[in-house]
This record gives sequence, structure tokens and C-alpha cells, in this order.
Amino acid sequence: MPRATRVTLLGWIVSSCVAFLAGLILRSLPVHRLRVRFARSGRAPWQRFADEDEREHAFTMRDIPRDVLALAEDPYVASSVPRDAPLADRPFAMREHVPDTGDRAVVVEARVRLVVTEVEETAARLEQITREADGYVVALDVATERTHPHGRAVLAVPVERVAPVIERIRSLPVVRTVVDSSYREQDVTSDVLDLEARLTAARRTEERYLALLERAERVSDMVRIEEELRRIRAEIERLEGQQRWFAERRRMARIDVVFHSGEATLW
Repeated sequence: MPRATRVTLLGWIVSSCVAFLAGLILRSLPVHRLRVRFARSGRAPWQRFADEDEREHAFTMRDIPRDVLALAEDPYVASSVPRDAPLADRPFAMREHVPDTGDRAVVVEARVRLVVTEVEETAARLEQITREADGYVVALDVATERTHPHGRAVLAVPVERVAPVIERIRSLPVVRTVVDSSYREQDVTSDVLDLEARLTAARRTEERYLALLERAERVSDMVRIEEELRRIRAEIERLEGQQRWFAERRRMARIDVVFHSGEATLW
């Protein structure tokens, strides 16, 4: 065989072996997967690497643990703990509001039923007594029908003045008979503590979302955070309203006075 022919044949064999080995190496590497993704997306692999690197450094809501954000299903950790749970089992937000003293939150309610000589005069006297006790009339309803004149008044007076006010009502000149009277103190300590814990948790959640809003880089994330902030702030306003209601009820006792001008046996 001529020398030139042998050289050509040897070169062909070597190139074939190199091509075969290169094919094996390429198949064992993930490069072909990049080519497939490139063919499907129409974007070069280096462009995809750049996008992925950008996503790693950009803020996304999915990267934040749910227990840190306190999201939808369980907005506030305190709400998932029973009110009567032991102190050690309560979240920090609930622990810090447990009073060290024996103070209790109490709502005072009283009820008086009267037979009177004149319902309209009785209503006027009740309003006067309430004003003099630095209270106010919550509701007043008087029916002057001939067959059965009657009325009802709900009075709010300072807790420390409940007993004197009730005594003045029972002693009114228009009162013929005191049918009955009752006094009740309702302990609402657990409700007040639970409300305070929920409000504290909501405010802390608001602070976390405000911090996340400052870090957010994407418009979609900003919109989502602002939506959560609106929801949380609405919840805070609702809880603050309940807190004001409890504070008012603890400060002002309610006296329910029912009266009519018939015989006591009509009840």
C-alpha cells in the first residue's frame, strides 16, 4: 500500500475515534439539556443563566417562610392557641400581656323591674339620675298605650356608682313596687388578654410587611405586600374598636330598667 494511502487511512481512523469519544463525553454531560431548553424557549443558555442569577438575588414572596409572614390561613399565631392554654404554651405575644398582679377585667351588669304610677315621669327621673351620676342613657323606649303603659331604659353609669344609682331608682316616688333586681359581674379577662395578643401580633405583622416592602424589587411583589398591608390594617382597626368597646364596658356599668304602670302580677 502506498505511503500516502496509509497516512490518509490512519488520519481517518484517528478522527473517527476522536469524534466517537467526544460524543460519549457530550452525552454524559447536561449540555444537551441546555440545548433542548434553548430550542424550546428560543433563548441562549447564557441568557437563562443570567435570568436565574437575577432571580436568586431578587426578592420573592415565596422565599419568605409562612410563619414569618403570618399569612392567610392563620394570620396571627395567637389566634390558634386556646385562651385558657398554660402560660408556657402561649406565644410570646400572649405571654407578655398576662398581668403579674391578680387584677381581673370585669364587666358589671344590673337589672331592675318596677311597677310605677307614671311611665313618662319614670323615664324622666331615670335620665336625671343617670346624668347626675356622670353617666348616659344608652337606650330609652316608652309606650304610653292606655291598656298597658310601659317602658325600658338602658343606663350606663360609672362602675363605682352602680349601687347608689340602683338605690336611687328603687327609692323613686313614682315606684309602687320593686318586682326584682339583680347584679352581675362578668369576668372578661381571657377575652381582653386574647384581644391584646391578637392586636400585638397584627401590629408586628404590619411591621414585618413594611420591612419587606422596602426590600421588594418587583412590582408584583410590591402589589402583593400592599394588599396584605391593607388587610392587616383593616384587622388592626377592627381589633382596636373591640379594645375600645371593652375599655368602655369595664369603666361604665349597664343598668337595664324595665317598668310599667300595671299590677305586678302582669309579669
